[in-house]
Amino acid sequence: MEQEQLSGLASPDLAQLADNANTEPEEWDETIAANDLVFLADKAKCWMIRVSDISTLEACGNYTRVHLSCATPLIRRPLGECERRLDPSLFFRASRDCIVNLGRVRKTRSLTRLQLVFVLQDSREIVVSHEQSLIFRRTREL
Repeated sequence: MEQEQLSGLASPDLAQLADNANTEPEEWDETIAANDLVFLADKAKCWMIRVSDISTLEACGNYTRVHLSCATPLIRRPLGECERRLDPSLFFRASRDCIVNLGRVRKTRSLTRLQLVFVLQDSREIVVSHEQSLIFRRTREL
């Protein structure tokens, strides 16, 4: 008898929960602004940083290495997922495995007639792929 009462009470509650459940996958459509704070976790260490503090993002399999001035955490998100969240006016896909914060680019120079190099504020050089160099020139009108 007691079990019947419990199952009688549980069924409508479960049905109601199922009706209210969001069956759509979580959407990450909104972009993160340069001044927004993001939480990064890499094994035992955590950082709360401004998006504008990111220098580059580098693909490492299904993970992404985030280059900051103070550290380079490896986060558990693929580069493509990170790219979808970043502001395209601030971040540019330099190649298949690298995204660059344009605010951290000190200068742009030509490597070849068709290929660019971004020289970052920390003196690192990021070679831009041929196709992305053409896109950058077309959209930024160099």
